[in-house]
Amino acid sequence: QRVALQMGDRQTAVDAVAAGSTVLVAGVSAAIAKTATLCDAAATWPVRTLTFSVQPVVSVTVKVVQRAHQAALVAALAHVSRANQLLVVEHDAELGVHVLRGAGELHVDVCVAQLRERLPAGVDVRV
Repeated sequence: QRVALQMGDRQTAVDAVAAGSTVLVAGVSAAIAKTATLCDAAATWPVRTLTFSVQPVVSVTVKVVQRAHQAALVAALAHVSRANQLLVVEHDAELGVHVLRGAGELHVDVCVAQLRERLPAGVDVRV
C-alpha cells in the first residue's frame, strides 16, 4: 500500500495527511467498489457518496476481437468503472457485448481510451 499526493504529472509519497485531504492510495482497489472513506479510527462516519445530476446519455458497445481475451476486458472494465463515478458498465449476455454509458460523447471517448490503456498488449477491442 502507498499514499501519495498528485501535483500535475508528479506523485510524491507521504506518510501522513491532514483530515479532508485528497490523496492517491495504491493497493486497496480490491476492497473498494467505487467509493470509500479511509481512516484509521474505528468511530469514523463515512463521507457521503456524491450524487450527480448528470445521467448517462451516450452508449457504446465494447467487445473483444478474440474470446480468449474476455477476462482481460472484464478486468480492465472493472478498473475504469471504479475510477469513474459517472460511467455505467453493463453486460448484454444476449449480444455478448459490454455496454458503456457515459455523460456525453467526450466522456465515453475518454473512458474507451482509458480502457484501451488498461488492456494488455495484443488485446484488441471493437467499439
